[in-house]
Amino acid sequence: MRGLTLRAAAAQAGLTHGLIVRHFGTRDRLIEEAMEYAIDRSLAGSVPSGLVGTRPQLGDHLVEVGLDDGGAVAFQREVLNEALRNPRLRGLAVKMYERYESAVREQLEGMGVVDPDVVVLVGAAMDGLVRRQMDLRDLASTERAMRALDGIVRGLGVGAQRVD
Repeated sequence: MRGLTLRAAAAQAGLTHGLIVRHFGTRDRLIEEAMEYAIDRSLAGSVPSGLVGTRPQLGDHLVEVGLDDGGAVAFQREVLNEALRNPRLRGLAVKMYERYESAVREQLEGMGVVDPDVVVLVGAAMDGLVRRQMDLRDLASTERAMRALDGIVRGLGVGAQRVD
């Protein structure tokens, strides 16, 4: 990420520098649009439509997304690291977490859990499990941990109350 320039992006894409500059304008805008694309791809596979309300496993397909599209997940991690150094990218980190937490919230509501703090907790746990899976490539362990998290969340859904 540190060496990323509009010129390097143009060369990698097989386009002219001028075309990239005209379309994106700045390096930060290029990163922002690439991050939006990566988030869209990840969310498209992590919380499939139609599963909510049909008693899906929490995080259905999330582990597979980490395996199938590890490059997008790694890119998002890199952008988050860059946002720590570059305050102009902090908004991107906030937007990424908001979008992921919205997807988690939708799935949890289908399980009867509406506490916003649980949304953050479960989102962080799922994020950690995907990262662990990418690092260790231990699918069986990751799937067991996801099932355990699913069981915990389902237990919270019984008689759940919103906590504000």
